[in-house]
Amino acid sequence: MSRRGALTASNRTTRAEPITDNTLLRIAVDLLLDRGDQLAGNTEEELQNSVTYPK
Repeated sequence: MSRRGALTASNRTTRAEPITDNTLLRIAVDLLLDRGDQLAGNTEEELQNSVTYPK
């Protein structure tokens, strides 16, 4: 996660606030809460696939 945060931070056009692991976790939780009604499945993979877009 630290690597993702560093990549995200390095691609920013403004540096108003730091991008930390906690920032990314808050975004992930917000996305899960937002898409919670789509959550379905019996395994971790099925649950993840139910709330994410195809890669």
